[in-house]
Amino acid sequence: MKLIKTEHLKSHVSEKFECDQCDFKARLKGQLRRHMLRHTGEKSHKCPHCDFQCSTFDNLRKHIIKTGKHPGKFIYECVSCADTDQPTGSIFKTNSFREYQLHLSTHKTQAS
Repeated sequence: MKLIKTEHLKSHVSEKFECDQCDFKARLKGQLRRHMLRHTGEKSHKCPHCDFQCSTFDNLRKHIIKTGKHPGKFIYECVSCADTDQPTGSIFKTNSFREYQLHLSTHKTQAS
């Protein structure tokens, strides 16, 4: 039933977002935005552990976590923890942006 409903809803979507540089078409504006990075060559996501750069955060995540180039490294490592005299093992590290933001808020309350 869900598949039938999904297919039916697709029939109502007639608007396509078209690339002005090639024949690419997308149903979602975000898909077109990601596609446009191919034309511009923009690589705004930088690896914090090496000189690797890529166009999407998903590719950066794959580079850090799945390629094995940075074993034991994480996407987010707390600079505030690293600046203190704490042992390396107690520096906050995570691959979750939400967890990182929550951790950073602990530094703000400690400073008050």
